[in-house]
Amino acid sequence: MKDVCFVFPSTIEKSPKNTINKYLNGVDYDIKYLCSSDKEKILKKDIDLDLAELADYKIVCPIGADSLKYTAGTTGIQKYNGVFLEKKYLPIMHPNIILIKPQLEDDIKKALEIKKEKNEDKQIALI
Repeated sequence: MKDVCFVFPSTIEKSPKNTINKYLNGVDYDIKYLCSSDKEKILKKDIDLDLAELADYKIVCPIGADSLKYTAGTTGIQKYNGVFLEKKYLPIMHPNIILIKPQLEDDIKKALEIKKEKNEDKQIALI
């Protein structure tokens, strides 16, 4: 199991690894989906991911507002973009937002600059 898990809202995402690798290289990670069907907007009843699976990861990166809401139980993706919540969740605005708001690309890059620190705990920290 990897240390980092990116949680996307649904499988409607096309090539999520390409999206993440555009900003992030050299970090092993897993990708999970809250909903296994192709849906633009998910509701609580659509979630079929067992959220207990996320407990073993050191860092869970909810991608977008829906993922933040259902994994970390909070809202405000722009407010919390790149800020650790509960020392485990690192919310990231959905990278596709730059198609609409290109000025947010720097914020997304900063949030995705993750690297493994070489310390005794082998914790992962934000650069």
